[in-house]
Amino acid sequence: MNISIHKIYSHTGEFVCEAKSNETVLNSLLNANIFPNFSCGSGRCGQCKMTINKGKVEYNLTTL
Repeated sequence: MNISIHKIYSHTGEFVCEAKSNETVLNSLLNANIFPNFSCGSGRCGQCKMTINKGKVEYNLTTL
């Protein structure tokens, strides 16, 4: 499995952190010591809901 690196930007276009393709956006932010609002950590509650402006999201349905 090839792991690629993706860049995460804020809504203002400011670079926030990098994310590995095998981790969630939430975990990438937490690993970069950025603490967005979240509750369940699995995507069920929607507290950490974000908007994607470019690219795509792949869901790991085994953890939902």
